[in-house]
Amino acid sequence: MIGTGFGGAVTACRLAQGGMDVTVLERGGWWGPAEGQRRFPRGLAEIAAAVRNIQVRRGPWHRNLVRDPAGLYELHMFRHLDALTASGVGGGSLIYTNMLVQPARDFFDTFPAELRDGELDASFDRVRSMLRPSPAPHPSAKQAAFTKAAAEAGRGGDLFTPDLAIAFGSEPRAAETVTNAAGVTQRTCTYCGDCVLGCNETAKTTLDLTYVPAAVTAGAQVRTMCEATGIARLGNVWQVRYRDHAAGRDRSITARRVVVAAGTLGTLRLLLASRDRWRTLNGLSSRLGRSFSGNADQGSLLLGTRDEWDGDDGPSVTTVVTSAGDPAAPGRRGRHQHLVGEASLPIRGLQLGEAVTDRLRNATVLLCMGVATQGATVRLDPHDRDGLDVDQANSMDASTFEAIDADVAALAQAAGATRVVRRLRFSGGPEAQFTVHPLGGCGIGSTRLDGVCDHAGRVFGAPGLYVADGSLYPRSVGLPPSMTIAALSERIAQLVLEE
Repeated sequence: MIGTGFGGAVTACRLAQGGMDVTVLERGGWWGPAEGQRRFPRGLAEIAAAVRNIQVRRGPWHRNLVRDPAGLYELHMFRHLDALTASGVGGGSLIYTNMLVQPARDFFDTFPAELRDGELDASFDRVRSMLRPSPAPHPSAKQAAFTKAAAEAGRGGDLFTPDLAIAFGSEPRAAETVTNAAGVTQRTCTYCGDCVLGCNETAKTTLDLTYVPAAVTAGAQVRTMCEATGIARLGNVWQVRYRDHAAGRDRSITARRVVVAAGTLGTLRLLLASRDRWRTLNGLSSRLGRSFSGNADQGSLLLGTRDEWDGDDGPSVTTVVTSAGDPAAPGRRGRHQHLVGEASLPIRGLQLGEAVTDRLRNATVLLCMGVATQGATVRLDPHDRDGLDVDQANSMDASTFEAIDADVAALAQAAGATRVVRRLRFSGGPEAQFTVHPLGGCGIGSTRLDGVCDHAGRVFGAPGLYVADGSLYPRSVGLPPSMTIAALSERIAQLVLEE
């Protein structure tokens, strides 16, 4: 098993519970307030120090700077795409906005027949039983401000309160102690607003508090600071080469089955390098790296709003406006196209000083994502042996971004914002896109002609090799992808156990 995100943690847990010997390679370390672990960073200096690596692919610049192998954040700056991902036990769950949203059945219409007609419903239920998500139960200033702006913009009927993977108590400011589905103790949410920086209260029901400890209890071994670098077939077993960052040594491990769940960019880098650089996976589909998308992610900053949004009051996201009401409801008005949600700034956690903090109480980020209709291609960077090259740009999905921009403009006007910074990004020109949801590249298909993996995550042309993460998406979903990744992985593990 490679990785402990929504694919790796789920698959490792269920395979171990099914009686298999499971070893998990995780390139990062443990995070959180437990003794001996690194607390999540607070303040700009700590956040900058927690950057794992920065990959830059801009014009003549081709660099992959590893600052700290134990770091939390990974920043990729491709030609027209910036991507922020996480590293550590629990993967993206450590810093995501906690939203767990099940897409409607019609999203799976373009998937192989085995995954249509509610095939994943039971898997979604298993995810819910472990993570126990629910909408935020207590009102907050930013939820009230967003609801008011949506109503004034004529979008009040499109409000949707997503399930959040957070342990909530009876009072938002008084933490209680609860035991989760994995038997791990958590404290309930204090509405501090620091979700996307990592929760030092253990209120986020992350994978390192659920599926991973359940896997360990069932006998799985988790090797942290171990980064997979290559995969090869040796006779009737697979060999995975990896870098043991803690020991500063290169090692290898063999297994009959290997599940690659290193996150979309990590999985693509590993499989592309193994096929095209090391020549150890020559039989992989030519579709590898294709149909990639940034999920049409977009962030816009609203400044000088009429009402206080106050990022210190409530989880990062509590309410969104969608293009079709509840994305999973059978009676929704139409196929889901995009969503726009309030994603308040973690004011307290950023520690920007009193004057700046006071100004930011009347500010917020609108977190947007949509269905990308154009697929990009990911390749190995010919100038950087550890890097990737992506031809993604927002002009590939102009209509989607224009529809999102229209909603942002209407909400900003209704909120009385004095300034709007649209399409936030770290670098690049007007074509550049920023994403926290890189998806696709190892898409599920019926054959190797239209996909890299089959409905069970099995890699075409490589018996015993599986993929279980966001790279499986054959097309963009326009919703937070975590719930679907976890459900697909629940099903993949079940089918492996039945082989």
